[in-house]
Amino acid sequence: MTFKTHIVSSLVVGLATAKYFGNYIGLHIHSDLEFSIYLFAVAFGALFPDIDEPNSYIGRKFGIFSQIFSIFFKHRGITHTAIIILFYFGVLSLFVLAHYSNPLYKIAGIGFIIGNIGHILGDSSTKSGVPLLYPLYSKNLGILPKQFRYTTGGVIEYLFVLPAFSLILAYQLFGILK
Repeated sequence: MTFKTHIVSSLVVGLATAKYFGNYIGLHIHSDLEFSIYLFAVAFGALFPDIDEPNSYIGRKFGIFSQIFSIFFKHRGITHTAIIILFYFGVLSLFVLAHYSNPLYKIAGIGFIIGNIGHILGDSSTKSGVPLLYPLYSKNLGILPKQFRYTTGGVIEYLFVLPAFSLILAYQLFGILK
């Protein structure tokens, strides 16, 4: 997926998660500031897994860090796995315990993780798939049957996937703003 599709699709996932599962995962958003921080964190989390690719949108923004990171980790490697999500949950848990009185850390952390999950789900719908179960299983997996997967940056993504997620996002935001 391209960075635009990652952001839009992850925001769709993030808004749905907040609305339908927020109480279950301890995500309590009570102000416009908290909502803005959450959306920013989801968008940032949606881009972050591509830090391992210096030519990606986020890779270009983080320059030397991305180049160094790519020396040790291949693109769509560890940053596109379930184990990294578990790692982020662990870090978030420790961070929230240390700063339990400030809910913004928890909101930002949950948003970042949801953005990452959205990114991984998005890439798992492309022809390449992702190594979701690495290191237990090293083959790339997809959430769609192979005949329905599309090429990153291809016609299907630009004509169908991005517009569909954009419409869903607009619908979600309109519903929230009512």
